[in-house]
Formats: sequence, structure tokens, C-alpha cells
Amino acid sequence: MTFLGALQSIVSGGAAGALVGWFVQQLLAERLRAAIQHEYATKLESHKADLQGDLARALESMRRESAERERLNRERWDLKREACLAALNLVDKVLTNVPWEDRTRPGAELRIARSPVDPTEARDIMNRLILTCDDPTVVQLFLTCIGLQESGAGAASIDPGDVQRLRNAVRSELGFGSDLELNPNLSWIVAVHGDGVVDTEHNPHAAQQGDAADDASRRR
Repeated sequence: MTFLGALQSIVSGGAAGALVGWFVQQLLAERLRAAIQHEYATKLESHKADLQGDLARALESMRRESAERERLNRERWDLKREACLAALNLVDKVLTNVPWEDRTRPGAELRIARSPVDPTEARDIMNRLILTCDDPTVVQLFLTCIGLQESGAGAASIDPGDVQRLRNAVRSELGFGSDLELNPNLSWIVAVHGDGVVDTEHNPHAAQQGDAADDASRRR
């Protein structure tokens, strides 16, 4: 072999070795990149799963808190509603114990069935209204409608219009909308046809007459 042939063999062998080395280097680099990408993807998926789990737990906690607030608000509203209805019911009882004029016979008084009034019940209702109502107007009108003045003394009379004002205050407190305006003469039902209301002093047979016009006049 000549010197030139030997040199060509060496150069060729060196080039082939360099090429093999380059391919090996690229293969190792690609495997390293793949390993790094796989590890990154694995950690990313794990992180995403952790985030999704945290989000799901946070949403569930928010739902539970919202449901609990809704339950408490509903219970508070129910307590307020019961107190307001009890107040209106007691006012009705009180109004059966005040004199009502028979407008068809001047000077005559309507005799209606009287409902017993218990001061303990009034105190209990007042406490419930104070505890549950946001607007003090409800409490103030309740006291007015059962005949108590701001001075603490009993009122000589009760204005039926205050009853409707109390109803409207209750409507507002319970979120039922704007005030309702009624004819002041029809703000409270004194008697209805067929309930046996009798004016014993001036007309002992009034309950048997069944005069519809007479019964209508017993509303104030």
C-alpha cells in the first residue's frame, strides 16, 4: 500500500468514526430530551390534577356554605313571618274589644264576639318582633295597634288605619312589595253576613233579619 492509500484509509476511518460519534451524540440528546419531556408532562398532569382537585373541593365548600346561609336566612325569615302574623292576629283580638259604632243607627254600638287578650302573649310577640325585624316601624305600629302610646299609657281609641299601616310595614319587612292602599272604612272587618252579630240593646232581632245592607254597614 502506498503512502497516499494509507492516508486515505486513515482519513476515511476518521470521518466514519466522527459520523458515528455524531449519531450517538444525537441519539443520547434525543433520549435526554424525551426523558425530560416525559418527566415534565408527568409533573404537569399531576399538578393539573392537584389544581382540579383543589378547585373541586373549593367549589364544594362554597356550595355548602351557600346552602347553609340559605338555610339560616330561610329560618330567620320564617321566624320573622311567624312573629308578624302573630302580631296581626293579636291586633285582631284587641280590636274585638273596642267599641264599634253601628252607622245605620246613630248612638248604637255593635255587639261582636270578643276575643280574650293575654298580656303575656303581647309581650312574647313584642320580643319576637324586636329580635327578628330590621325595621322598628313594625314594632312601633304593633304597639300602636294594641292601644299603647309612646308615653306608655293606653290609648283612648285605636285607628283602624294604623292596622293597614302595620300590614304594609309587614309587607315591606317580608319583601312582598309596595304598600297596598285600601278604603279606610274597610280596613278591618267588624262583622260579616251570617256571623250572628247582635245589637241587643237597640235591636234584639238583628241577627235574625239577615239584611245584607245592614251587615255591610257593620264594616268600619
